[in-house]
Amino acid sequence: MAFSNVNVSFSNIHDILSFQDIFSRFLDNADYQPVQLRTKRITDRSGYGQTELQSGPATDKPNYSQVLLWMNQITERPKGYPMIEYYETSYELDMKKNSDMEAILFGEEDCHPSHGYGPTLRPYHLFHFVTRGKGRLEIGGRRFEIHAGDAFLVPAEELSYYEASKDDPWSYSWTGLTGVRATQYVGQILTVSPEKYIIRGLDTKKYAAVIHKAAILKGNSPENYFASQISLYTLFSFFVSDLPDMRNAEVIPSLASRIKFYIDAKYTEKLRIEEIAEYFGIHPNHLSRLFRENYDITPKLYLNRLKMEKAALLLRATDNPIVLIAESIGFEDQHAFSKLFKKHWGMSPLAYRKQN
Repeated sequence: MAFSNVNVSFSNIHDILSFQDIFSRFLDNADYQPVQLRTKRITDRSGYGQTELQSGPATDKPNYSQVLLWMNQITERPKGYPMIEYYETSYELDMKKNSDMEAILFGEEDCHPSHGYGPTLRPYHLFHFVTRGKGRLEIGGRRFEIHAGDAFLVPAEELSYYEASKDDPWSYSWTGLTGVRATQYVGQILTVSPEKYIIRGLDTKKYAAVIHKAAILKGNSPENYFASQISLYTLFSFFVSDLPDMRNAEVIPSLASRIKFYIDAKYTEKLRIEEIAEYFGIHPNHLSRLFRENYDITPKLYLNRLKMEKAALLLRATDNPIVLIAESIGFEDQHAFSKLFKKHWGMSPLAYRKQN
């Protein structure tokens, strides 16, 4: 399939976003012939008008990132366009935190002069990619000046404030993520970046193009969940390509984090602290002290809390019998399960299910 000239008229931003989605799907699925893609933008006072797509002979098919960049150029928003944001809520945040790497949200905005956000902290990691303008970030007791071509990282549970420039306010795209592996990757980026929270000299429009495709998703569905995950993993493939030191950076998880991961992975079993200590080759008292020093809770209390949170989730989300829920999180005795559940939540499992 080939085309010589296609003229498309847009009356508003929604037409452009729809066109982008439809055309990108066409590129993904068509029997694609090598072409040279070019664009010609004719705009009116509103910033939108007619876009002409042209093709001609070429020796190579554009790769995925080139197509994304090209599509982003077509749909680039004028200054002052309202914020777009997509939240991925297929699973609860606590469940995502215990997963490998999960997307939380994607968004983009052209900020007004001096528009600020914070001070605040979030339960997930957040990346911003600045495509135009400038602003500042305050985090970790430091202040950074940010410009187009820079990205900044706000780790989970870290207080931050950022503000657009008064004279040249920034436009940026962002993504939020969580998970065990996500935290390790964030740690790698913090390690290899000379300014820790800041990554300079990126082709941020390449990242923004990926985020844009996720930010315009509507509603939560299996298709959108996987689409958002693809966008997240694509961003990190760019990171690995753009930050060579990240490929070589090795993050060795601490013993405490390995113990926590072990508990997170095996909480559904009838787990005993003595067995965990034996697995890691340390004394149970040392394990308990180490875990408490790092997480402000004993491993036994953490394990019980994790079981009770998962039990509450199953009571809300399923009609499974209580005895089956108890067994699924490592309780052979339903009475012992009900007793611990009431101690944790202040009511019996049956009462909790009725109330929720």
